[in-house]
Amino acid sequence: MYINATLLVQAVHFLIAYFLLRFFLYKPIVALIQKKDQDKFALMQNISDKKVIIASKEESLAHYWSQRQQDLLSKKPKIQEIIFTAPPQIQAIEEISQEQLDKLVHQVSELIVNRADHVS
Repeated sequence: MYINATLLVQAVHFLIAYFLLRFFLYKPIVALIQKKDQDKFALMQNISDKKVIIASKEESLAHYWSQRQQDLLSKKPKIQEIIFTAPPQIQAIEEISQEQLDKLVHQVSELIVNRADHVS
């Protein structure tokens, strides 16, 4: 079989182009893609680590709030008892007439003014 010289020249040019493209184009692009993949993997790992930390903090916070709610509920009857139970002195107060109330307000305001004068 007879091989033409132009076919051999084309084959040599093809091999030269293949090795040049492989060395100058393909290897740097592949290295760049691998670096981006490594960076992406590192970021994804960092994100998953942060998600775990956030989940543990949320769980801790939920547990803290649950404890505070239980504390509040356990103390609620005591608080209601303090609020709704008046001391005996207050329970013994009878109805005060408007005159007595006005007189009492006048006396208290005079005391406040006198104390304010002594302070300044």
